[in-house]
Amino acid sequence: MPSDASRAFSAIDVPFAYARSWRGSVEKPGLMLALDSGGTAAGMAFRLPSGAVAEEISLLWPREMAVGSYAARWLRAKCVEGDIRVLAFVANKRAANYVTGLSEAESARMIVNASGFLGTNLEYLLRTSASLSEHGIKDALVERLVRLCGDPAACAGPSTPFLPIPL
Repeated sequence: MPSDASRAFSAIDVPFAYARSWRGSVEKPGLMLALDSGGTAAGMAFRLPSGAVAEEISLLWPREMAVGSYAARWLRAKCVEGDIRVLAFVANKRAANYVTGLSEAESARMIVNASGFLGTNLEYLLRTSASLSEHGIKDALVERLVRLCGDPAACAGPSTPFLPIPL
């Protein structure tokens, strides 16, 4: 495995609402996947050249931290070179748009009905699934959501009601 893309994260992927834009709207919020505490997950860790860290973080930080959906955390990860520390952007459970407890069917309904200025929420899920697959990473939840989103019967019925998300 190349040293600049080593596998590992120490958290699980869970959906959480990303309310007003990006891949959803206030009326029909979409769901984004985020690392959350409570388990392990396979992922990618990118090693930055020491001379590029400040510049890369200055680009990454505003994008990931703009609306308070994430908290930056140093996590331990295992990779082929051994244990490393990684900077991860994990779900901020104190954020107004953090959602937990949705059924997979409710999540699928939200995903297929949501779109924002960056595109549809379904496109986001499908691209995430394809990227994981390209890197040999299996995520059972993502795979189940992709199947559910492609099943009209599973996505039938009213969209999940409006979530009270402060503006």
